[in-house]
Amino acid sequence: MGDKGFRSLGLTIEDNPLLKNRVKVDYEMINANREAYERLRMREEMKSDDERRSPDTYHCDCLFVRSFVDGFMCEELDMIARDYLKHEFGKLDMDRFVWYINDDNFRKDPETSFSDYIMNLMMNSLKQGSQYTADLLLYLHKTFYRKEYQQLKRFKTLSAEEIKSLANFRNDWDFMISLARILTISRLYGIEFKGDISFIYSLIDDFMDKSNKEEDWIFMDSVDEICNSCIDEVPSHFESEREKMKLQDKADKFVRNVFLSEGMDSEYADICDRFPLAADSTLGNALAILRKTYKDREYSKEELTLYSVIFRLAHILIENNCYVDSTLKRLLHGNCDPDYEAIGDLFKPEDVGKNRSAGLPESRSDAKTGKDGKCTISIGATGAAPNGNDNSSGQVAVGALGNVPAGTYKEETLLKEIEELRMKLHQQESEIKHLRSEMIDRQKLEAENNRLKEYSESEKKELVALRDYVYNLTERPEAEDIVSVDEMKKYIRKLRIIIIGGNDKWVIKMKQEFPGWTYVNATVSGTMETSIVEKADKVYFFTDTISHSTYFRYSNVVKERNVPFGYIHGVNIENVTKQLYRELKE
Repeated sequence: MGDKGFRSLGLTIEDNPLLKNRVKVDYEMINANREAYERLRMREEMKSDDERRSPDTYHCDCLFVRSFVDGFMCEELDMIARDYLKHEFGKLDMDRFVWYINDDNFRKDPETSFSDYIMNLMMNSLKQGSQYTADLLLYLHKTFYRKEYQQLKRFKTLSAEEIKSLANFRNDWDFMISLARILTISRLYGIEFKGDISFIYSLIDDFMDKSNKEEDWIFMDSVDEICNSCIDEVPSHFESEREKMKLQDKADKFVRNVFLSEGMDSEYADICDRFPLAADSTLGNALAILRKTYKDREYSKEELTLYSVIFRLAHILIENNCYVDSTLKRLLHGNCDPDYEAIGDLFKPEDVGKNRSAGLPESRSDAKTGKDGKCTISIGATGAAPNGNDNSSGQVAVGALGNVPAGTYKEETLLKEIEELRMKLHQQESEIKHLRSEMIDRQKLEAENNRLKEYSESEKKELVALRDYVYNLTERPEAEDIVSVDEMKKYIRKLRIIIIGGNDKWVIKMKQEFPGWTYVNATVSGTMETSIVEKADKVYFFTDTISHSTYFRYSNVVKERNVPFGYIHGVNIENVTKQLYRELKE
């Protein structure tokens, strides 16, 4: 689009440096259509001079919050979040709190939801002047966006065109999040912006406006309209209640075994089902969705049961994700959650420790405290010491606690030590469980490594065989003439060889020369006897007549038994004899 095209849309190139520079480059990355340009033109016209000098960064901040944590950073986000929360969480002024994320995080996976909430907190800390948060974000940028950092550190000032050139042009999303990241991080590096860059913020504003539109709820509403009638219809699909429950139990058994196979409790689905639905309700919901998804089709009772199980598992997944999201929101944002006040009123943090000055109720104890502050722990009903003498000194009797000397400990000290020993015991038990879990994971990893190693070895053998095969096709060693063909046949005739493939005429000729060998017709035989393969000296594939699928089927059997194998090409018996002699003689 040239100068004339911009003017036809009411845009003057000279009005904005970025528009002027854009004429020289590809402008497709900002969705160059009339509607998009009209929105941007209106934004630009409505801006005051103050807005151009100091544009509103809210949408840019929102996009930065949602996109700064990339795949690599996400793997370490738990430690990053822990460090941030330790240093800055208690310093946040919740009266000045701003939401930079939507209220639909429950639709995201827990990992993304957690990332958004943490970054939302960080952005608030940054806006409230936290130097530690600024340093943390700069450190993360240098670590996880090293290439971009290497480019940015060369600049003391940035123009609109330079910002654009630094951004990622792979697609609209990457382009926009790159702009938001560069705009936000550059300020932290102390890089100043020169000229009018307000148009870049307008691009981001327009992009966020489109992405923040509410999702179309038409399908959900259409399902709700017929859901009740479908629930009423459920009994007509089954001959009896017993048959319905029998089919349901059959499907549930598979689900339980799936969880068992993954090392979970067989009832894990039931455990996670926070708001269980009745069987007819589950079947009815599944039927309603099917009616709206695949119209004009009837479903058998088996199909309906299977789809109802899928619906139930999806329902459980959604409910648990909503719970995780709401818990994260309340944990990290507390009373900044608009729904916080409506959720319970029994726990009041301000009341914790309120009655401490009033004193605590006296605790009951069988121990008696002497005048010197030391205690006597009663032994038996009478409180007598082991030697039968009365111990009224207020001290612990010798032998009452093993080898503890008399008068050594007060009751409070003993109870404290007992509690510490219990904690150490529980810590060791937890450590044992953790080590056992690690051992199981390591065993699985070792088993997988061994499998891959075996696979690698078999692939290596196949590569060697193919290399020898290609070599034999291109090279003709002179040394083979020293031994006659008849002597070669005599030598290899006594070996146990399996030939897979080959046309009928060639196989007949080979059988006449080598009657003791095993010949497998690959187009007829589906399997080979394991015992034959294990006893073979070598297996050969006749490459001229064998298909890829047949080759892989038989080669897997050979590899599993660790039997040497090779390849034969051509129907000339003499040439085949020379090749086999050369390979088997080595």
